[in-house]
Amino acid sequence: MICLEPGCYNIAVTTGDWGSEVSWDLSIEDGTILVAGGAPDSQTISVGGAVCGCTDAGACNYDVLATDEDGSCEYLTCAGCMDATSCSYDALSTIDDGSCCYSNCVDVQMFDAFGDGWNGGSYTLSTIDGVEVGSGTIDVGSAATDSYCLPDGCYSITVGGGTYESEMTWTVLGAFGGLVSGGASADAVVFNVGSGDQCVVGCDISCACNYDAAVNISDVTQCLFSGCEGCTYPDASNYDADANAVTDDGSCEFDIVNPCPADLNGDGSITTGDLLIFLGAFGTIC
Repeated sequence: MICLEPGCYNIAVTTGDWGSEVSWDLSIEDGTILVAGGAPDSQTISVGGAVCGCTDAGACNYDVLATDEDGSCEYLTCAGCMDATSCSYDALSTIDDGSCCYSNCVDVQMFDAFGDGWNGGSYTLSTIDGVEVGSGTIDVGSAATDSYCLPDGCYSITVGGGTYESEMTWTVLGAFGGLVSGGASADAVVFNVGSGDQCVVGCDISCACNYDAAVNISDVTQCLFSGCEGCTYPDASNYDADANAVTDDGSCEFDIVNPCPADLNGDGSITTGDLLIFLGAFGTIC
């Protein structure tokens, strides 16, 4: 017999040596059973009309109708970023957990076509100079998402290594211009975060047909060295500015023949000045 004041109580029963043999119940004086159970067990009961619940107004599960605290308060399910100026702002959050991002919110979404996880496969997210930012996988199921707060810059993602790579796909949300997506591959996928001028991959060899002066990440495998031959001298009669000739192939034609080709300075006579020009250019490879 126990004499209890009105309120909320918890009854905990340990398992002992033979928990499967243990049973119990708690009843009031007229025989009405309030709660029953086995072992191990832990249950909360209300006595004398008390309304059990979380009485902390700052908790996620605060119960305005509760009259007695039952120890159920939790502070995680409603925690998040409460600053509307942050890209990770959560309008439903009532507790700020310090997770606000003021750079770029980037989500790596992973998908598995069969629904059994990536079977040992994973992704690796790195800066363009090789510093690993993070990695992840799908342990079980068909989808998972990892979130990052990244500063402006150029990043690469590699995905693969699983038993069934054909089932693996992924998407990066938050990349410059929208999203980046792909599947398992031995090649890294490069993308920008923050702005469009951080990451330009291409050919940076000046004599290549597809040379790009804006390239800041060299990929010489993209360089082309044929198909751009032609006349590169603007004074030639067959010079074509729209042909984008990069390499001169000796095909230039000149309609007017200079009657005095040694007059290098164009003053109408051949003098020491022309000789100095010639000597200054001597040895130059054209």
